[in-house]
Amino acid sequence: MPQVLFLPLAAWAALFDGDPSTFWHTMYSITMGTYPHWVDLDAGKAITIKGVTYLPRQGSSNGHIKDYEIFVSTDGKAWGDAVAKGTFPAGSKLQTVTFDKPVKARYIRFRALSEQHGADYATAAEIDIIK
Repeated sequence: MPQVLFLPLAAWAALFDGDPSTFWHTMYSITMGTYPHWVDLDAGKAITIKGVTYLPRQGSSNGHIKDYEIFVSTDGKAWGDAVAKGTFPAGSKLQTVTFDKPVKARYIRFRALSEQHGADYATAAEIDIIK
């Protein structure tokens, strides 16, 4: 069972600020969570979603996500099966995940399953929804 991690708003905001030099990082000092780690995105209303983009942390490979799954939900409670899953290549380039077919949803759960170097933490500079 994964641990629920609560981070300051500023930590989550770094995922959506458009600044690749800021980043989100799971807890790693006093308490370290274990995989899977995830971030839930709220589009504000149900929209047609074609995929997501993930920009790894820039300037350091610490926490770069390797294996991932993506889920969608209309209510933020029922998630169903993954709409996409795969493995990101090592590196800091922008990664684009397109779904096999567009889905109508309000929420997206981006779930990291492992890290490129085997560490227990995850990082991301930016995550965005492809409409």
